[in-house]
Order: sequence, then structure tokens, then C-alpha cells
Amino acid sequence: MIKSSFLFWLLIFSQSAFAGEAITFDNPGLNVVLASGRIAGYYTAVEGNKSCDFYFFGSEDYARKDSNGYTVIDIQTFATQWEKFTYVERDRDFDIKGHIYRIGDKWIVQTTDEPPGCGGAVGLFTKGPNDDHPFIYSVKRRFSAVAIRVVSRKTYLYRRSGNSFKKGGGYLTEGDNVVALNTEGGFTNVRYTDPNYFSKKPGAVTVGWVRSSDLLDPFPPTPAK
Repeated sequence: MIKSSFLFWLLIFSQSAFAGEAITFDNPGLNVVLASGRIAGYYTAVEGNKSCDFYFFGSEDYARKDSNGYTVIDIQTFATQWEKFTYVERDRDFDIKGHIYRIGDKWIVQTTDEPPGCGGAVGLFTKGPNDDHPFIYSVKRRFSAVAIRVVSRKTYLYRRSGNSFKKGGGYLTEGDNVVALNTEGGFTNVRYTDPNYFSKKPGAVTVGWVRSSDLLDPFPPTPAK
């Protein structure tokens, strides 16, 4: 019994240690996951033939306060290439440094240059708190999540039925960014937000299970502490 109890609590600890918190905002294009002091996020917006799409990451361990009361976190932004969704295969021409400024539930994401496709209506990121009219994101929801993933190929959505998974009627396509909520039995429960401003329901959220083998991690490995 002692051994069984130990294994039970070890399992619980292991699951919670890798669990994180997802944050969504009043602009559905911005999605963030916080886990073990690391910030990982993406911004995706599509308007007609224009699109703004990039990832960013940073560490809360090195956060600092500025004179205006903002918590400042250094970030690195990057963009992947089509059909090459891993960090090592990214387009290094779009490695851009930046900062996250947080005060309460208000966030500003500032970069030294505009990420690829950004600027104007689809997203503006070169303005910080000391500039006129920076874009401010307000936190909308917080919920449990484990990571951000990108869909590597067309993948069908499944619904869970007891201990099995049954294919539903929808699917995600190659290059779609998702928040991974949890994994089980070769499947990952994901949350997808429609980034197309011209959709019937811009920002519509789809939640469902997909095969974990159809997802990739676009971020670099987390450095050991």
C-alpha cells in the first residue's frame, strides 16, 4: 500500500509539474502558455491576402520592473517556413528581439522590427508603452494547458467516448497553431482559434482531440535550470 500511494502521488506531481496556464486575450490572435517560468506564445491574424504570423518565447525568471510599473520580459520572436515547422528549420532572417510589458491584465508586445507580414490592420508590434497608441491586449481567460503546437499535416478532429476516440466531422490543416490542453492515449486535446478576420465567426474557437503524431513543437527546447 505504501508503494502504491507513493507511485500515485509521484504521478500526480509529474503531471502537475509539466502543466501550465494558457492565456487568451480580447484580440483572439494572441495566445500564450506559461509553464515552469517560461512564456511561449504565438500571434496569427489573416485579413484577405494579408497575414501576420509569428511565435515568441521568453523567461519570467529574468523579469524586471520599469519606472512606469510595467513588468518587462525579454522575448525572442521567430517565424517558421512552410512545411518546416520546427525551430531549427525556421527562417533566421525573421529572428527579431522584443519585450513583453505587463501591468495587471494589460499586455503590450513590442518588437524591434515588425514580424513577417505584420504592420497595420493585421497587427502592429513596434510600439511600446512610451510610444503613442501602442496596441494593448487585455487578458480574457486563463485555463490549464500544457503547450503550444503546430499542425504538421491535415488532421481530423476526434471526440472522446469513454476510453476510446471517434472521428468527428471537422479537421485542422497544415500550419494551424493550437493550444494543447492535455494528452492521452496517443491523442492531444487542442484549442484552435480561427485567425481569419473575414470568417463568418472571426475568432471562433474549436476544441477537439487530434492525433499527437500530427503535431509538432515549433519552439526550441527549454534550457535546463
